[in-house]
Amino acid sequence: MAANEPREESESREEIESDFPKLRNVPYRIASDKNPRYNCVAFAAGDHERFWQNLGHPTKGYFWPHGFSDDETVDGWVRVFRLLNFEVSTKEEAGSGFEVIAIYGPMKVTLRM
Repeated sequence: MAANEPREESESREEIESDFPKLRNVPYRIASDKNPRYNCVAFAAGDHERFWQNLGHPTKGYFWPHGFSDDETVDGWVRVFRLLNFEVSTKEEAGSGFEVIAIYGPMKVTLRM
């Protein structure tokens, strides 16, 4: 990000815990600041340059895998992350040494390393 570009303030823990109330009872860290260039889905996919969202047509600054039409469901997001070689697993199967993505719903994706 260039020095003269506007920067959004980081989300506070209160804002994050408002969206994810169970975080109030567990330790966590904020892995990246809120950024207008990319969203949580892009961050989990390792892309810090574009929003990952299906706008129905190619748009500069946005990405969506060719041939995928539904991003507004958990199943849609699972299909997208399978393209990146992620697999569905249970909490018990996700041990250390794995990147874990939790998909909570439309546009609610987190990454645990």
